[in-house]
Amino acid sequence: MKIKNHIRSLSKLQGFLKDNQGFYMGINNIENLSKELIKIGFSKELKIGEKLLPKEIGKYTSVNAEGYNIVRKDLPKETHYRQAEWKWKQWAGRGYYDDMSKIVDVPYERYPREKVPPYSEELEIVDSNKKEIVITREFIYKKDTEEVIINTINLLIECFGECTIFNSKLTPIVKSKTIRLNWEILPPGKYPWKEVEKKIEKLNENISEGLKPVINYRIECITKFEPDIFAYGKNGFNGYYIFGFTKRKLYILESNKKDNATYVLSEDWESLSKLTKAELLSDNLHEYRFIHREGWESHIKRLLK
Repeated sequence: MKIKNHIRSLSKLQGFLKDNQGFYMGINNIENLSKELIKIGFSKELKIGEKLLPKEIGKYTSVNAEGYNIVRKDLPKETHYRQAEWKWKQWAGRGYYDDMSKIVDVPYERYPREKVPPYSEELEIVDSNKKEIVITREFIYKKDTEEVIINTINLLIECFGECTIFNSKLTPIVKSKTIRLNWEILPPGKYPWKEVEKKIEKLNENISEGLKPVINYRIECITKFEPDIFAYGKNGFNGYYIFGFTKRKLYILESNKKDNATYVLSEDWESLSKLTKAELLSDNLHEYRFIHREGWESHIKRLLK
């Protein structure tokens, strides 16, 4: 079964799938869709076993990678804060002024947001009957999976212009060693701010000019303590960075997304690199979570001194 238009319900699957039936979603003509596959993060080689969280290219890939907010207009407005760079000139004597700046919290009123976590559904290249196809994990057709199934179908249409439904008897599906493409890991060594700055500048070239000083400030605070591991996210993990302090067994997850927090993890890097985004940001995994507000730098200093 092939679907080519975005859907709002699972009515097109009725009569095709039974309740509690297992199935996969994907595409089976990857030779004609190599450009589209590379665009969302797969390698040019399109090797069997490559698996990734699709890069954000539109609404449905964004919801899958980042989740979304429900604006609660039924609740009273609340004070929220965004960080910005404040610049001013300070008298330095003899007719000169020094340019000064600092990161400040800017308050504003807004309706509360209810955060819906990302689905974090990944795509994988597999061998099916000597033919390479791209599929999701196996889903179970039932009511409580409806929202994620709808978004995943729409995600595939957003990426490839079509979505094919495979039943669970699709054979053979040869499971290969997974080659994850979600992180770029730099060689081990010290990573002070001067080493990281140029890389961060390139990675952040698409974010707003007003946000860049805020992101640089946070990362500079962390890199003052010279992490010995630096990795940055790719594809659906784009905009996320991990700074590792292996002797302390601490790994700091930072991002260039607005309203996010800093996560401090204690798992080893090899384990962290295999996690989905939902698992990486889960409450059960991180040791600490520091909100991006006044006092954030003090938390980092106390942690790493």
